[in-house]
Amino acid sequence: MQFGAIVAGQPVQTDFQPVDATKFALAVPNADKANHLVVFVFGDPFPAGYAATVHVNLPERGWQLLGALSNDKPSAMFRLAGLRPATRSSDGDDVMMDASNDGSAAAGPPAMLGISIEPIDAVQAQIAALPQSQRTATATTGHGIPASGTAGLQLSLNVLQNLYHYVTSFATSSLPMGAHIVGGGAPVASAFGGGMVGSAAVTNASWIPVKAFEDWWSTVNRKVKMNPQYFERVSD
Repeated sequence: MQFGAIVAGQPVQTDFQPVDATKFALAVPNADKANHLVVFVFGDPFPAGYAATVHVNLPERGWQLLGALSNDKPSAMFRLAGLRPATRSSDGDDVMMDASNDGSAAAGPPAMLGISIEPIDAVQAQIAALPQSQRTATATTGHGIPASGTAGLQLSLNVLQNLYHYVTSFATSSLPMGAHIVGGGAPVASAFGGGMVGSAAVTNASWIPVKAFEDWWSTVNRKVKMNPQYFERVSD
């Protein structure tokens, strides 16, 4: 299976690196500037009886549980602003495709995003133990969706559906001649285990070139600039 993440104002990221057989991690740059984070799973489904917890390690905050992914809920949108110290005002309308990030502020240290595949009972127990305020801040995990999050949920699903249809059209059952898996990168924070953060897009059954995600980002970025409401109506 593969995991992806979308941070407001940044290209889609799929370069999760295995930490061990059940844990994956991703370095997320400029997370201090984002209010929302979308995480999704695609490709092979979770094994029967399993789901995944989603964690974030924000600078100076340590690892925090955000929510969960499962075969029934393969995507989730999380609100990050409430997990950070109140160092700046937060715009509640800054959901996903925020292209206004001009990079004028100095970039802070990257956050780490962690995914842990676990038995469904263990995942549900961890979600149930979250404070109520945090459970309602995770907009699309399926564990209590606030009414005010409905529009954001539909928007995120439109984006993910568009991404899924686009990149899977490039899937192949064998690597093209000369292709290779890209690895290496920044060390994973020790709290989530060792390992390296690299970039590869692969399942046990098919391969998707990372360039497909880059092309998708270029295409939708252009469309959103021409029509800011593009994802409010797109369905393919």
